Amino acid sequence: MTAVPEQLLDPPIAAESRLSILHRLADRNLLALVDQAVVSGTSFLTTVLVGRLCGAEELGLYSLGFSIVLLITTVQQALIQTPYTVYYRRTPESERSSYAGSILLHWGMLAILAMAGLLLGSATVAAGFGPPALASILWILVAAIPFLLLRDFARGYAYARLRVHSALLLDVAVSSLQIAGLIALAMTNVLHAASFFAVCGVAGLLGTSLWLWVRRREFRPQWSSARREWGRSWRFGRWVFASGMVSSLNSDAFLVWLLALVLGKASAGIFAACMTIVFFSNPFILGINQILMPRTAHALADGGVSQLRRVVYYTSLLLAAVMGLFGMAVIVWGEDIMRLVYGREFTGHHTTMIAVVGAVLASASGLGPSKGLLALERPNLDLVACTIGFIITAIGATALVTSWGVFGVACGWLAGNVAMTLARFVFFEQQAVALSRRDLQSMPTSPLSLTGAIEL
Repeated sequence: MTAVPEQLLDPPIAAESRLSILHRLADRNLLALVDQAVVSGTSFLTTVLVGRLCGAEELGLYSLGFSIVLLITTVQQALIQTPYTVYYRRTPESERSSYAGSILLHWGMLAILAMAGLLLGSATVAAGFGPPALASILWILVAAIPFLLLRDFARGYAYARLRVHSALLLDVAVSSLQIAGLIALAMTNVLHAASFFAVCGVAGLLGTSLWLWVRRREFRPQWSSARREWGRSWRFGRWVFASGMVSSLNSDAFLVWLLALVLGKASAGIFAACMTIVFFSNPFILGINQILMPRTAHALADGGVSQLRRVVYYTSLLLAAVMGLFGMAVIVWGEDIMRLVYGREFTGHHTTMIAVVGAVLASASGLGPSKGLLALERPNLDLVACTIGFIITAIGATALVTSWGVFGVACGWLAGNVAMTLARFVFFEQQAVALSRRDLQSMPTSPLSLTGAIEL
């Protein structure tokens, strides 16, 4: 028996299907939030340990090393993990082990390239270009980066197959090893930025080696398949990577630099303080974002455009509702929280905080259609939406910074994020409608054909 087109389902069956989707979304979203809490909590604790026990200079070196790791993992997510998430469910079951083996080989090649780049960087720093203390961190990263990438690869692989529990178990194991190692280093007075990355590498080696051994039967590496899949991953992933780069420009990092150059470091510090308060919502947003890409890809493969639409709009409503409640809390208590965290000199910027909350709310509300466009294999349109947002942010923030100061920059960012989210919704709906029309045109229209679609 073939699948029944959703247009022919009775209302009670369709309603039951929607309830089932909501139930599965809630369960996986909750696990994804717990997983993100583990990752974010470990990162926060690590920052506190390095900052308090090693001082500002070591914390700065740690931040430089972490930014390098973040850049390399961003490349992996864009060129390897996101294409796999989109295409995994559409791949015939008999070919999935070969596909998994291909992306494992892609990880290996990226790890080798990253090691070579870090070796070159360490030699460059040792020759006198850059902070001398950074050389030791780069040398450690040469050995650690394959296992840091493998951990990120394993998380993405688990999420692509909607095995959120598997990602959670891996993160709990690696985070526990990492924290235990850091505490041991702190107790023996040998904790510094370089030793932190060594601990992360060892924790990643132990955790991901066990994971790879357990999952070894799911991977069937073949160089011929890897070369073929790389072409598809590159054609798709290059747009994702470009969108990520533009999104990083349309962020608080760009605005802090603008404020520092035009108004001075104090204004940049005020904006950064407002961002810190608002970013208490980050674990929730990141947790939903982690599960959203595989969920949209599975929805399109399993239920077509109609199910994809439900996932996109239900998730957008969830994000908007939760961030709206968070925004109201900031409106009521934001000034008090700012005073408690930073002191009285940072008060008096309530309107700026409200504008920043609005910008983050607008950006979060657009995650649904953004992932929907990727599921529909239109990452180029998501890049266009990101570019629109960045242009409006740059124009608005630059025009308002001299007259309205920090508040003007926040308003420019709000306008850019609203424009980006609206563009994402418009592009997603256009593509979804076009695909729905093609599906309707291919459906059987005669009574006999409809009966066959149900019974045969």
